[in-house]
Amino acid sequence: MLLVVGGVIAGLIVLGSLTPDTSTTPDQATQSTTAAAGQEPADTTAARPPATKAATLGTPIRDGKFEFTVKRIRCGIQRIGSTYFNKRAQGQFCLVTTHVSNIGDEAQTLDASNQYLFDRAGRRYETSDANAFLEGSKTFLEEINPGNAVDGTLVFDVPKGFAPSKIELHDSAFSGGVHVAL
Repeated sequence: MLLVVGGVIAGLIVLGSLTPDTSTTPDQATQSTTAAAGQEPADTTAARPPATKAATLGTPIRDGKFEFTVKRIRCGIQRIGSTYFNKRAQGQFCLVTTHVSNIGDEAQTLDASNQYLFDRAGRRYETSDANAFLEGSKTFLEEINPGNAVDGTLVFDVPKGFAPSKIELHDSAFSGGVHVAL
């Protein structure tokens, strides 16, 4: 009889360990309550924080391991590249000439796709794949060693009549970024 009782207890312990845990953590309970109240749970994925610092043309400004100086902006370009290797703008190209210094302690890659141009209405424009057609642009995945700097051009395809207000520059996809008023 004692063996039967011991076997039943052992069986219950084994069954208890096989059933899934249905308890919730405090975070899960909050998400369930929020969802039950008709609200979407907060997105917990890493998002880029908004750019906070600002400068003007010709003024150096730092973000992470890079110090950026925007030298000039020139819009109204219809085609970029050589005779046989070129790209036509959907609207017009705006070229933003920059000087980028690595002020960090290790190499850092400058990626044109982490830079954004804004118009006066606050619309954000990403760099164009035309960067690849611009000879010597030095902004397309350019690795810069500590203490070195490059002069490069960012290419944006924007509508005709575009009025630039600022550019947002980042040392990486996850940095806070800085603004330069145009």
